[in-house]
Amino acid sequence: MRLAVLALIAAIILGLAVPLINILTAPSLPDADLQTSGSDLGKAGPLAERLISACAHCHASEVPPPWYASLPGIGAMIELDRSLGLAALTLDGVLDNPALPLGEVAEAKLEAVFHTNEMPPARYLLAHWTSRLSREQRRAGLQWIQDLRRVRRGNVDLADAFRGEPVLPIPSPAFGDPNKIALGQRLYNDVRLSGDRTVSCATCHELAKGGTDQLPTSKGIRGQLGPINSPTVFNAVFNVRQFWDGRAADLQEQAAGPVTNPLEMDASWDQVTTDLSSDPVMVAAFTQVFGDGAVTQERVTSALAAFEETLLTPGAPFDRYLQGDETAITAEAQQGYRLFVERGCTSCHLGPGLGGTHFEKMGRHKDYFAARGTTITEADWGRFNATAKEADRHSFKVPLLRNLETTFPYLHDAKAPTIETAIEVMSTYQLAKPIPAAEQTLVAAFLRTLTAPVPPPATDALPTAESLLDSSGDAAGDASADPAMPPLTEEQSE
Repeated sequence: MRLAVLALIAAIILGLAVPLINILTAPSLPDADLQTSGSDLGKAGPLAERLISACAHCHASEVPPPWYASLPGIGAMIELDRSLGLAALTLDGVLDNPALPLGEVAEAKLEAVFHTNEMPPARYLLAHWTSRLSREQRRAGLQWIQDLRRVRRGNVDLADAFRGEPVLPIPSPAFGDPNKIALGQRLYNDVRLSGDRTVSCATCHELAKGGTDQLPTSKGIRGQLGPINSPTVFNAVFNVRQFWDGRAADLQEQAAGPVTNPLEMDASWDQVTTDLSSDPVMVAAFTQVFGDGAVTQERVTSALAAFEETLLTPGAPFDRYLQGDETAITAEAQQGYRLFVERGCTSCHLGPGLGGTHFEKMGRHKDYFAARGTTITEADWGRFNATAKEADRHSFKVPLLRNLETTFPYLHDAKAPTIETAIEVMSTYQLAKPIPAAEQTLVAAFLRTLTAPVPPPATDALPTAESLLDSSGDAAGDASADPAMPPLTEEQSE
């Protein structure tokens, strides 16, 4: 009995000693406004430096754990917090070089913390009683982040009131070589990229359906179903990497994957290039673009990427609102946007695409897969499939929210059939504080303002077979296009 009482007294003394020592040794956090100096984004004042220093315990791998991590029973808890913190945000490098910009993603995550006041976590506060930010400190932090953005966005087509926001309008596309784009468009609709000439890129990424097929999982060659929901091709150029798991670095690398995937197109590149090389029209088109008629995997995927880079969707009502047209969206949608920011949604959905900038764990605050109640598949492993890092398991590239009305169903597993369902799922599993139902309706109103018209093609019309053959020096009557190449629809050729 005596030992139990002594152990309790020791635990109480230790429990009080750690936070009291931290109070005595921690520098005070000023409430003063922050100042940014010109374009030097590192000169953000004492609050910014203190915030980064305090966050470093859990968000910088190069910083050792705090002094009390060696105390009995505390080390494991701290390591858990550090592993979760590093997965969510890393400040590595910033501490050694204070002038180094934080980056758009880190800024958005810090901004969300200032809005929601969800950091530091409760376990950290047990040992750091004075670490919770005051209202004034949070306001100053928000001002700092917004000032960083304003410095960078002097030439962006934005109303002054929105220069500090975490999102941007879609820019007007700057087209490259029109002949290469036209070739890419022709290849995008060419079924000869599949093993049995039944599937093209447009099969799973139909432009009239938001750049998707609006199916839970796509149908590939021989009617086979893929393992994951097909993401939109519109605005895909804004993705930091391609595919849900990020296994492709860019659009050109992505274009190569489905051709040889046994569930999608199930072809070989030898077969594809041989088939295309036997078509004089294609040879003429490749000659027009590349200087000779050699058809290679590198050239096919380069042309496909050139076409897909043009698939931007500027002109959504929300973009017009950001550019100064206050009547472009309703008052409810404007409220929904403010809630979208203040509830922390923009910690993931930022930039011009409102997503695509990084990867996030599905189920940040609650176990999504346990609640789903179905067998976990290899597709559910997410980024882990590409990196084999345990920290990446169940992490996925944050999806783009542009044209959300037309890209249903939602989530990698297509378990959200409507925008409202997707908001509820994200609110429950990704946010520390779920969004009330009434506010979710306002957020849905905002998300619908992200829908833009299907963009016109980058070229006025695809070149005809006759014009291509004439330009290559062949006689139009000497050969005809491969009959397996379907004629372009009116929509594709306009």
